Amino acid sequence: MIHTDWCVCNTKSNQMVSIGDRLREERKRTSLSQRAFAERGGVTEKTQVLYEKGERVPDAAYLEQVAAAGIDVLYVLTGQRNASELSADEEVLLAGYRSLDAKGRAGVLGLIGGMTQQVPAASKATKTKAVHQNFEGAKIGNHVVGDVTAPFTINMGGAGRKKKRES
Repeated sequence: MIHTDWCVCNTKSNQMVSIGDRLREERKRTSLSQRAFAERGGVTEKTQVLYEKGERVPDAAYLEQVAAAGIDVLYVLTGQRNASELSADEEVLLAGYRSLDAKGRAGVLGLIGGMTQQVPAASKATKTKAVHQNFEGAKIGNHVVGDVTAPFTINMGGAGRKKKRES
């Protein structure tokens, strides 16, 4: 039996194959080639192949770099997924986001930014004075009272002007 700082296994070969298999699984989850994945980890493609074959164990610097690229290093080392409080749909969303390239991630962030209404905390704290308007003799279809915090359009118009008849 082989004892190391981070794993206890029956043989060195089994220990490295399981890490290599999980590393390959994580690479495929992100839809990256071995070359692209190796670049993110700061190693050569040959080294990446050796990691995935189980002939070499990744070092801490490599694991730190692939973790920054969205790889679940806890899973690679232990076989256990990172326990989180995310719901199932949030986990699917996060996995999809992690599989995107930089352009795709920027697009998703832009989409989310456009869909959420972000009201600064300062505007919530300050009280604004209500504005009231009276339109004498006008037929008003809608009357809006209160503050508006989102972009909007007001279309003005109505029945149109009637010409005076000469009698």
